[in-house]
Amino acid sequence: MRLSLASNTIGMALTFVSCFAISKNYNFLMNFGFSKGFATGIDPEGEIEISIGLRAVAFNYPNASHFRAVYGFEDFCDLGDEIDLLIDRDECDDCYEMSASLVSTLLLSLLTYLPSIFTDILRMYPNYDANCQKTFATLVTLFSIFTSLYTWQGYSHECFKSFNQTSNFTWNSGNGLILIVNATFLKLVVIICHLIVPTPSITRNHDEQESYEYTNAVNTLAENNAQNKEVTSETDTSDC
Repeated sequence: MRLSLASNTIGMALTFVSCFAISKNYNFLMNFGFSKGFATGIDPEGEIEISIGLRAVAFNYPNASHFRAVYGFEDFCDLGDEIDLLIDRDECDDCYEMSASLVSTLLLSLLTYLPSIFTDILRMYPNYDANCQKTFATLVTLFSIFTSLYTWQGYSHECFKSFNQTSNFTWNSGNGLILIVNATFLKLVVIICHLIVPTPSITRNHDEQESYEYTNAVNTLAENNAQNKEVTSETDTSDC
């Protein structure tokens, strides 16, 4: 289970860093956006660097003043000619409509790491390892994979598709999307670990369970008898 714990810890760190794509801060968007692009033949001074996050787009223009700008998805339909070069005016609302659900599923994916990590720790100790723990960890990780894939696919098919795909634009996966993809593959490692690591045999063997319960009952009875003898002895002494 140490491998599962390490995978969950690394995956949580990767997902946390990818959440910087939610920001509208220029530096965060440029470093952790979900898509990175360059537009050529539009600005006579050179290519425009573009980074798309989950709530906004950052631009780095090549002019002498190194003008930088961040536009929120909610502002796309109100912008002028500069946004028409980047996105189809008929689809200017697509990213904004998906933004809230993409952000919420990304944050939910991050939060689901906590119960998964706690379960990994419990399963490292035989006395706390049970079939319910194994099943719970597997289901939580599967749900976490679903939320990650929803963020990944939702962004690609509902938001990114609205951006200009002509020869003037060159697009690559941004660091945020790369981190999410890697974190998702690490979740597969977690599931494999939980499936191949068996719970203690007593959780599956009825005879062992009966033997354990019988032994526990005998030990409890012996402890109670010993305590009763001590109380009786103390009473006799006080009477004297």
